[in-house]
Amino acid sequence: MIRRKLKEIEKMAKGFNLAEEYEEIYIEGISTDSRSIKKGQLFITLIGENFNGHNFLEKAIENGAIATLWAKSEPIPPLDFPIIARCRILQLA
Repeated sequence: MIRRKLKEIEKMAKGFNLAEEYEEIYIEGISTDSRSIKKGQLFITLIGENFNGHNFLEKAIENGAIATLWAKSEPIPPLDFPIIARCRILQLA
């Protein structure tokens, strides 16, 4: 299981946009599926041929997501929620 502070995730992903108030929050795993994400996990939004994971952030939050890794190309939602923006999500793989 992955257990990291959000500020560590932001640094590893070469991300930005994480508000200072969220830096010390720990994630307890990651998921790209809003339907099966578990409480405390980081939701990684992917864009595929027939879907855009960014459209499922609210569902991921409902199911327990504690933060999200977000593509810079997508508008950042006006939520009080930890969002780490990144230029290219697929480069993480």
